Amino acid sequence: MVKCIAIVLSGCGVYDGTEIHEASAVLVHLSRAGAKVQMFAPDVDQMHVVNHCEGKPTAEKRNVLQESARIARGDVSDLTKLDITAFDALVIPGKHYSLIYTFIIMYLNHYHSIIYLRHYHSSIIISIQPLLTLYLSRTRAGFHCSLLCSTQLLCPIGGFGVAKNLCDWAVKGKEYTVQPQVEKLIKGFHGVGKPLAMCCISPVLAARALPGCEITVGQDSECERWPYAQTATTMTELGCKHVNKNVGEVHVDVKNKLVTTSAFMCNAPIHEVFDGVGVMVTELLKLT
Repeated sequence: MVKCIAIVLSGCGVYDGTEIHEASAVLVHLSRAGAKVQMFAPDVDQMHVVNHCEGKPTAEKRNVLQESARIARGDVSDLTKLDITAFDALVIPGKHYSLIYTFIIMYLNHYHSIIYLRHYHSSIIISIQPLLTLYLSRTRAGFHCSLLCSTQLLCPIGGFGVAKNLCDWAVKGKEYTVQPQVEKLIKGFHGVGKPLAMCCISPVLAARALPGCEITVGQDSECERWPYAQTATTMTELGCKHVNKNVGEVHVDVKNKLVTTSAFMCNAPIHEVFDGVGVMVTELLKLT
């Protein structure tokens, strides 16, 4: 019997939407397995739009559903129309932390300006004290300031599409909430015993929607290959069981029928990420 798989997208592009390589890998592996796929996305505005050449936000507005249509070749539906009874499983591709830019972004509304701090590799040590001092001085002076993202030297909350459009992890870190439609779907699939697969930063959705679940976002010891390992620690603090896995491996939470893999949470060649997503798809289909 042909398996019907629902895929939830969150825009198009690593910095403000779905990580395109991960989405493509999911689609290729599902196609090879003979599965039928339908893509969905929320019909909402993106948190913001990022110039992908420079890694900087712009004043432009874009819609998550319309942007997701770029990946789906136009064949994408509003997330509100996803009928759980019509599908055998749910997949949510992820979006990785930037391997090129990590910034502090401060909106200083009084001056209508933005301050950026960027670096080109997670191992570079950067002093953020001057910016924090400026931030505190502005808030004490009564100006409205908000930290939108922080460099991983503070907390690894720089995830993009999933972390911005499907939840507010990018803004609130460990205090994040999942978008109600998305949380309802995750709980809905789980509630009727249908499996879920999530890669890269997407397991943070399961961590909130399915308390105590088992996941992997890769390794919990930071190094050049695993620059975002602090995320694993945060998942543990949220009550999840984090299982260290390499990029070509997955973890299967049998009890919750949840399959996760690290994908671009690892600083790995794209073919290794592609293969890891393939293992995720294979294990997902075994659970259907």
